[in-house]
Amino acid sequence: MGIAPQRLLHLQRQPVHAAAHVGPLAREAIERMKPLFAIEAEIHGQTPEARLAVRTARAAPLMADLHAWLEAALRRISGKSDLAKAIRYTLAQWAARSSASSPRSAAITATRAAGSSGSAVSGCGVTPESSQTPPRRRKPKTRDLHRDLGSPARRRHAPAQTLQQLLPFVTAALLFAAATGFAIAIGARPAASGGPRASLANLVEGYRFIWSQPVLLGAMSLDLVAVLLAGATAQLPIFVDEVFGAGPWALGPLRAAPAVGALAMAAVLSWRPLGAQAGRSLLLSVGVFGVAMTAFGLTSNLWLALLFLAVSGAADTVSQIIRNALMQLRTADHMRGRVSEETSVMVGASNELGEFESGMMAVAFGAVPAVLIGGVGAVAAAFGWARLFPALLAVDRLEAR
Repeated sequence: MGIAPQRLLHLQRQPVHAAAHVGPLAREAIERMKPLFAIEAEIHGQTPEARLAVRTARAAPLMADLHAWLEAALRRISGKSDLAKAIRYTLAQWAARSSASSPRSAAITATRAAGSSGSAVSGCGVTPESSQTPPRRRKPKTRDLHRDLGSPARRRHAPAQTLQQLLPFVTAALLFAAATGFAIAIGARPAASGGPRASLANLVEGYRFIWSQPVLLGAMSLDLVAVLLAGATAQLPIFVDEVFGAGPWALGPLRAAPAVGALAMAAVLSWRPLGAQAGRSLLLSVGVFGVAMTAFGLTSNLWLALLFLAVSGAADTVSQIIRNALMQLRTADHMRGRVSEETSVMVGASNELGEFESGMMAVAFGAVPAVLIGGVGAVAAAFGWARLFPALLAVDRLEAR
């Protein structure tokens, strides 16, 4: 009939070597292929006429759906990614292979499906679970042993490669040791006497105080909601692989971009501190954070993504400075310690919960839609908090009451 599962064989010939970090699109491709392999395993050994009839009735609709899905998936990912290359190769061969309509040329036997377990069936480093026959093991050759042991050239470069791999960890260890030394150099201070003892009642009293202050409650809850919705750190490896088509090197700059933006904004604010309309600036910074994350989800250009992440870090810095200043200025002296600690706990919990939420959203909708939903949600939260907490919107200068 011209539409038959033999076209899937071209995905087997386009391995991507990305088994270490398979993304949702790659897994979905495998799930769409599994029924086709199951059909071929089911009709194995039947007459050519019977196989053709089954393929025409059952495999042809699945192949049509797969073709449409591949075209749609290609528009969602970076054209430079290995997955895009595999999909383009398959689509390019689609019309040519449709001419091979005989049942014999259309067959994908169960043995062939099993033999593909050593390669990327979908071009994504994943193998079908329906494989039954283990691949034949070949006897190792001398060149394989020589490759495994390492050629003289590789042995000469091994120390340099080892040093390159260890450099980030050694640098992190040295910085951590320096930070520990600076902390120890501060020295211990005598504890103030007469303070309240730690108890559940004091903890509850701190949360009651926050609840009774609309400005504090609005500022803290807005930050929690924005981080919970628009955090995308957990999804960066998926974006590196499927959206930007870059190698592992790109993950580091993407993780560091918000910090670079935060550092730049901190330098600007040290030169030109925040003035009037602090509440409006807080809401605006959260809105800019959401817009930046939405733009990050829409772009497939790595350099623009770095820019948008830097903008998100800068906007987050503004909101943090205003929120911390409000907490210090609007909290009574005897409550400041408790409110500060409870705020730290809430912020830390929101970061972790945000990573979990973004992962679940990526599983349910995909990485790009999850980021878009979170970014739009942060913008909506900024508008919503302006109406829910008019006292926060009315805050002018960051001064003690």
